[in-house]
Amino acid sequence: MLSCTKELKIYPETEKVAQRFYRNEKEIEEAINATYGSLQFKGIYNLGMLAIGEIPGEDAYDETPANDNGEYGMLDNFTNIPQSGLIEAVWRDHYMAIQNANIVLNRIKDISFNKEELKSNRIGEMKFIRALLYFNLVRCFGDVPLVVDEIKDPQELFGQGRTKRQRFTTRSKQILKRPLLCCQHVQSPIKAARQNRLRKH
Repeated sequence: MLSCTKELKIYPETEKVAQRFYRNEKEIEEAINATYGSLQFKGIYNLGMLAIGEIPGEDAYDETPANDNGEYGMLDNFTNIPQSGLIEAVWRDHYMAIQNANIVLNRIKDISFNKEELKSNRIGEMKFIRALLYFNLVRCFGDVPLVVDEIKDPQELFGQGRTKRQRFTTRSKQILKRPLLCCQHVQSPIKAARQNRLRKH
């Protein structure tokens, strides 16, 4: 009778798994691109922030609320309810994008780059994007949970409260002020524009 001498392990070939990723510069660059891609989520700049930023004001309005189950009409009439799918998407998608940025910032430290300047650029970009996402959240929700580390076990976050808005700026200086310092590491306007990257003025 024939049998295997050790356990057969088959890793997914059609998708990337965290346990076998983030191992080199190329894979870190893919993760950085994914973080940029997060900005196109429905709850961020694909729709959410545009709707929340414009509809409650005088620059836009919801002509026929019945066509969208009142999701945008609630913004227009200031009658938001907890069951709003759009509000949920804004909260969820921002924290998904923050997780993506936190993963890069956590994993990039141990990765060697061909050019250290490029590594500094990428760190600056991720810190700026994370700060931008928190800036959006604070404007929309006031007090929000402050997460600046990669979440490997969601169970650890159960019970974490929100950071008071009055204390948020103080406690989150590391993500709201350091990006200003990191801007010295981001690319020049011309080079960054060619790659659709964050750039300094």
